[in-house]
Amino acid sequence: MRGADVLLAFPSIVLALMCLSLMGASAWLMALVVAAGHLPRTMRVIRAVALGVVERDFVKYAQTLGYSRTRIAFGVVLPNLVVPVMVELGIRFTYSIGLIASLSFLGLGVQPPNPDWGNMINENRMAFSVQPWGVLLPLTAIASLAVGCNLLADCVGRAVNFIETRSKHG
Repeated sequence: MRGADVLLAFPSIVLALMCLSLMGASAWLMALVVAAGHLPRTMRVIRAVALGVVERDFVKYAQTLGYSRTRIAFGVVLPNLVVPVMVELGIRFTYSIGLIASLSFLGLGVQPPNPDWGNMINENRMAFSVQPWGVLLPLTAIASLAVGCNLLADCVGRAVNFIETRSKHG
């Protein structure tokens, strides 16, 4: 976790700008850098939730029954991590969409002739006062995708929670 704390000291966009400017702009590198920027935050959330779940009575009960550590981890602890982790992944995916669009806007993302919303905003920003839809439509698409991803992650988390609750109560 100390290595994750070091990565948390750098904002994701600064880390991405540094890596992409040093190694060149490519789609796989951009995806890797964005994922690496979000990894420490996600690790901290998973660790915090797992520490809370491990202290609960049903885990202690499974230990007293003599279940193996693997069975407790995968059968008892892991199902209780799904909902918070899904919410966190939805939030991180939303941040990733904005970060990738920002990098493309700055010219370090997907290069033109390939379509990208950040490039579209950059190309149409000079004509914003005359043709605002050239900027507003990609912005609306980015916002719609971000909201949709959060809603999907929330729905999956609620569905898993509903299934778990229903299976426990018969």
